[in-house]
Amino acid sequence: SRANDGDDEMQFVAGGYFEDGRHGVKQNIALSFEWYKKSAFQGNTDALQSVAEFYADGRAGKLDGWRAIAWFA
Repeated sequence: SRANDGDDEMQFVAGGYFEDGRHGVKQNIALSFEWYKKSAFQGNTDALQSVAEFYADGRAGKLDGWRAIAWFA
């Protein structure tokens, strides 16, 4: 898939599918976070915000306000 081939936009889309359990994809927050991070590391601004939100609300494993701020910056 394009996400596996490194397409940051498709990685972001994959993150959304796993986050919400859309299009026949079983919801998996951990996989969602991983796809968002892959996309964010390539500079996708939507993914950067999603990663920050995962840290801000604790879905990244634990609540981490400092990491959230760093990703928002």
